Amino acid sequence: MFTLNYQPILNSSQHMDAKAKMDFLQLTPVSPERKLEMYLACLAEFDELDYDDPYVAEIRLEAEKLIKAQQGD
Repeated sequence: MFTLNYQPILNSSQHMDAKAKMDFLQLTPVSPERKLEMYLACLAEFDELDYDDPYVAEIRLEAEKLIKAQQGD
């Protein structure tokens, strides 16, 4: 079982650290439902931290695509 262990990003120089930690979504086969669950958990953390950057926006966009795909089923 995978546990999302995310450290808050404090500045833009750490942006690549977050991207490297999230790359597991591309390497590990997971169902679209599980991927959406992980994306939403990440977004909730970022919202709680009141943090946003281009990579968070990318996660948000991917989550929206997954939600739309589920609604189309």
